Amino acid sequence: MQGRKEKKKALIKLMKADPEKVADMILDLMDQVKMLTQRVSELEQKLALNSKNSSKPPSSDNHKPKPKSLRKKSGLKSGGQKGHKGKSLDFCEQPNNIIEHRLNYCPKTGEQLDENNVVKIIERQDFDLPETGLIIDQHNIYQYKNSLGELLTAPAPKGVISRTQYGKNFYRWLVYLSDYQFIPLNRIRQMCVDLFGYSVSEDTILKARQHCYENLESFEAWVKEALVESEVIHADETGFKVNTQTHWMHTACNARYTYLSVQAKRGYTAIKEMNILERFHGYLVHDCWSTYFKLTDCIHVLCNPHLLRELVFSHEELKQDWAMRMITFIEEAYLYRKNFSEEQRKQNRKYWEAEYRRIIAEGFIENTDANQPLCTKGKRGRKKKNKARNLLERMDIHQDKILAFLWHDQIPFSNNQAEQDVRMVKLKQKISGGFRKTQSAEVFARIRSFISTASKNNIHAWNALGNAFNGNPCSGLA
Repeated sequence: MQGRKEKKKALIKLMKADPEKVADMILDLMDQVKMLTQRVSELEQKLALNSKNSSKPPSSDNHKPKPKSLRKKSGLKSGGQKGHKGKSLDFCEQPNNIIEHRLNYCPKTGEQLDENNVVKIIERQDFDLPETGLIIDQHNIYQYKNSLGELLTAPAPKGVISRTQYGKNFYRWLVYLSDYQFIPLNRIRQMCVDLFGYSVSEDTILKARQHCYENLESFEAWVKEALVESEVIHADETGFKVNTQTHWMHTACNARYTYLSVQAKRGYTAIKEMNILERFHGYLVHDCWSTYFKLTDCIHVLCNPHLLRELVFSHEELKQDWAMRMITFIEEAYLYRKNFSEEQRKQNRKYWEAEYRRIIAEGFIENTDANQPLCTKGKRGRKKKNKARNLLERMDIHQDKILAFLWHDQIPFSNNQAEQDVRMVKLKQKISGGFRKTQSAEVFARIRSFISTASKNNIHAWNALGNAFNGNPCSGLA
């Protein structure tokens, strides 16, 4: 306390002797307080960011946010709705085995029973798994010696090159477990011991994956061209680790095709390496990453759910009223898209665009001081804009890209397709671990691209992998 009194006396003395110096000190302190207050506000905003109000993944949340969804209640009861077709086992017209259960005599009267006594056959089918075990085919390849003393060998089946080896269906099974079900290598080995009595090595599993990767080379070239010729492409990217080094998994995809590409960098060089988006002339849906705007031959479309999450943050954390009005506007536009035809929507285009502009204008009025020059002593330039102002300006510039889904049926509301396709690398790492080498990541990317594309074309993963190992990966793909 004594120290405070002495400081107070010294300050009063200084005020009497040199008031200008004291005034400068106060102004400097005010600037410092203003700067620190702004810094605290920025840190609080960062802490408030989570997976529910931004593009951050759930794994980065410091605390679990309260459950919140952008979806609204439908008013329907949970479970299957009226008219929903249920799923059950269908009766098989060609069973593998027919087992007859007869009576030779009546347990009550003791009389003999034969075909003449049959009045009805009750059919019941039991669906079960066969006993597991590997089928071992031994190939006896004969050698002959002709009259000239030359040694002749009968041709061996294609691919049978070792004294003992696993067949292509077994390889198919290993790839299915590893790259579709994401089962770790050690668990695949244990599964093989339990089911077949053979402990396959890790090298055997990797060899099976490599063989599938090589067989899918023609598919990769085909799917790239199919995407280039498409009307709509979704694009996204996500980081992952290869032996502790950050790499990027890029995707170009749509409702029918998937292409995943492993790149060491995230930027435009990676996009060029993919050799798809630079040649694309249709609608490119993405999350407003600035690098995509370097592509000038396509028509850009932005993901609305990403914007909605940012608007939620602006409204709840930054207290922006315009953000709530924009959320309501986008939700109503989405329902309008669902309930009216493209032709009907285009007739009311001026109304929707005018309403959008009105909300943006209200947002600028609400943020009039966000771009004033800095007055802080010793600093140059303009005041740093807050997140709400940045979002407002972005939505002002990209209005046509945000509302594009309203005017064309083929343009989606969101970029969820790309997020779902690229999420597989995260799921793989979470379940069965990361990648030790870049080559292993590239193998995964190509196989997942193939399985995803096959699934989108109603081909089951098991059947698709059969086509790959038989040398016909594009069979059945549109």
